[in-house]
Amino acid sequence: MDANQLIKALADAANAAKPPQEYCLFWIDWWPLCMTKAEWSGWMQVIGAVSALGIAIALPYWQKRVADRESFNRARQCLLMQCGVIDELLKLAVAAGEKPRAALRSTFHLCANLAAMHDEVRLPHTSLRQLANWRTSRVTIEQLIELVGKIREEQIDEKNVLPALQALMKLSKEQLDDFGLKPARDDDPR
Repeated sequence: MDANQLIKALADAANAAKPPQEYCLFWIDWWPLCMTKAEWSGWMQVIGAVSALGIAIALPYWQKRVADRESFNRARQCLLMQCGVIDELLKLAVAAGEKPRAALRSTFHLCANLAAMHDEVRLPHTSLRQLANWRTSRVTIEQLIELVGKIREEQIDEKNVLPALQALMKLSKEQLDDFGLKPARDDDPR
């Protein structure tokens, strides 16, 4: 081995002994922000793993809340439709005057559609109070269907039609008011 080879080997050994190049965050030359490529890749893996874990935990919760809100809005829409159908029946009965039976005979399909819409709505995560109002509204729909059925089959006196519809309307409005404007949880004080 000659002197040139020895000098070259010593230079290579000195270069190998140097610390690896550091890269600084935002080019700030401060020791906690400067790391090697291997250290930066480790930190990026940690940040990515924690972010993915946070998203994996939060996403189903968020999706459930959106589904609950949509279900609540469908239920509220159904209650509004219930009030609208009863209001429409009241208008027909008032317009018919003394003979509401003829005007109300053809409205049975409205009540049946309302019942079908009510049956499609599911309220899995609402307060007990809202759930009770929802189930009571189904009973009101059944009473409405029964009333319209009696009207069709002429089993009810025509003088009693208007008061019966007004009572159902009052009950439906109370249910709608008690149901609320936004979904409530079981732990809410409402």
